[in-house]
Amino acid sequence: MLLVGHGSRCTAADAVATHAARLVQSGRYRRADVAYLRGDPSPTDVLAKMPAGDIVVVPMLMSNGSLARRLATDLRAAPHPGQRLHLCPPIGASPGMAGLVSRMAERASAAAGWAPAASRLLLIGHGNSRDPDSRRSMDSLVRSLHACGRFGRVDGAYLEAEPRAADALWLASPPTIVVGFLADRGVHAELDLRGAISAADRVDLIYAGPVGAEPHLADLLMREIDAAPRLAA
Repeated sequence: MLLVGHGSRCTAADAVATHAARLVQSGRYRRADVAYLRGDPSPTDVLAKMPAGDIVVVPMLMSNGSLARRLATDLRAAPHPGQRLHLCPPIGASPGMAGLVSRMAERASAAAGWAPAASRLLLIGHGNSRDPDSRRSMDSLVRSLHACGRFGRVDGAYLEAEPRAADALWLASPPTIVVGFLADRGVHAELDLRGAISAADRVDLIYAGPVGAEPHLADLLMREIDAAPRLAA
């Protein structure tokens, strides 16, 4: 299989390679390669070196925005003789994402001694004001988490779209658990989001980290890989 990440100039951003190693260590898969949309190696370069057979491609992206669409287009022209590509949806759009985020937030609330029902869960994604598709996954996730009724309140905000993360962090509310709807410990998760949290200067706010770096994401990946559809010609 091939896990395709965004790519980052942050040295802490290694989640894609880490998850690939976890998949192989599970014993369920023979091989897991990694590639990056903005960095090396590229998906086409990696595919050129992979053997013939079935190859499952997993976009380690949070939404079906412009990068995911570009990847799908590139893959249609990429297969080498004997390769059969199967493309998963972006991992952020997985139906199992609500359970993963809930687990992260509940773990953080327990460490802080807060009851989830008396806490606010705030999801913060990247967002793109020029691409409506970039926010659909997170907006749907916020609705799902709200419907489950586990948390007192569930909100969503964005680093580069409305509603803005800085405003959401300042909002007077119950104790707040922030989960980054971000694919890795890259610049956005480690600098932008942590900086916004620090600027809010609230003692009743904790950061549970980005979903892309959550170890249990590997379990979600396995379910998505097993259900991967054939890449349309």
